[in-house]
Amino acid sequence: MVEGIEKLYVDSDLEARVVFTRISDPCDNVINATIDNFGAKNALAYFGNIIKQKDDIDENVLLAYRNAKKAEESGVDIDAKNPSMHVGKKAVNIENRLGMVDLKRDLLATQSLKSAIVTPESDAWVKKFDDLGLDKPYCLWVRGSLDALMHADDKAISIVGTRNMTEKGARIASELGSELSAQGYAIVSGGAIGIDASAHRGALGGQNIAFFAGGIDSLYPSINADLYDDMLRTGGTFVSESPPLASPRRFRFLQRNRQIAAIGRAVVVVEAPYRSGALSTASHADALNRPVGAFPGPVTAPTFAGCNKLIRDGRAVLLTSSEDVIELASTFSELRARKPKKKAQQQLPTAWKGNKKGVKAVTLDKARELGDDEAHVFDTIPLKSGITVPQIVERTGMGTVRVQRVLGRLELNGFVRENESKWYLK
Repeated sequence: MVEGIEKLYVDSDLEARVVFTRISDPCDNVINATIDNFGAKNALAYFGNIIKQKDDIDENVLLAYRNAKKAEESGVDIDAKNPSMHVGKKAVNIENRLGMVDLKRDLLATQSLKSAIVTPESDAWVKKFDDLGLDKPYCLWVRGSLDALMHADDKAISIVGTRNMTEKGARIASELGSELSAQGYAIVSGGAIGIDASAHRGALGGQNIAFFAGGIDSLYPSINADLYDDMLRTGGTFVSESPPLASPRRFRFLQRNRQIAAIGRAVVVVEAPYRSGALSTASHADALNRPVGAFPGPVTAPTFAGCNKLIRDGRAVLLTSSEDVIELASTFSELRARKPKKKAQQQLPTAWKGNKKGVKAVTLDKARELGDDEAHVFDTIPLKSGITVPQIVERTGMGTVRVQRVLGRLELNGFVRENESKWYLK
């Protein structure tokens, strides 16, 4: 009997979706397709039955699972060339992550936070998230006003931009938050420092929604703690697809952006340089046929270079006021009815680390040049502390030998170092 296998057999679809947030990363098409086919509770049990190798599982799926298991034990990855192999590999991945599952802990944490779990079966589910298809969240943790979330499904504006904002960007974001909120729009952003925080401050007292990359129990960044308190005190709402106690891993910030893009009747980029997570949100919005607008800035201002490029390339409408934003949002229904575009490509963020020469940036893009496995493992390593191989196995779902080989390649290429059985950013 596989240790922890009983965790895959639960009493409801809601409980199953909570478990899926622990055993799978967001945007997993195999998981969502299986849920769509069987329902969440039965989909979870289906993977449990594959791991148990029960007789009622299709023999091609069981063969794929066994082959994937052998490959993992040898430290090799194998291409999934058919649906059975995709499912078999996913079952192995889930088996490696069983140690992450503690349903009782997650449900108690949800209760202690006075929050709610919203699923696609819930009345409060954001129907616009269905436009994400197989990238839609398994479920959402919502802290604060559920009414605000339901209102946002009908009337929301997403405001995004750089963390390193100028005085001009801060003023625009705050005024938009205030003026659009007064017009009855829910203001949606990511709760970050910079443009996000300015938009949220402007919207205090209105429908004010922040989407987070980590669990809603430890909001990030902590420098915005006073803002978060003010938001909750004035009827704001915090949302995350990550369970309580989940730390905000770097990939999750970009995965979070697709939700900010999907929920808005328009996505507004206030101020953004060429390389910015806000441009990732704009790309998601474009792929989802959401109206995108941007405020222009001086050609000499690096923090507006991304906005200017969006406008120049015809990917965003030039905006000058909240009235322009409302006009842009009026095109939502027309655009949404069009055929969805190709899924947006994720631009990976910068991870910061320190060394004897000072602080320098190391991008996940460089790790990804070595391969997807390298990027996945690199992303699990904390910025300021170490992590063990078993912990990486649980977080990635990859086998021990495979993780060790990936760490070796990352070490050889100067990304990580080992010290006393723990791995650190180098």
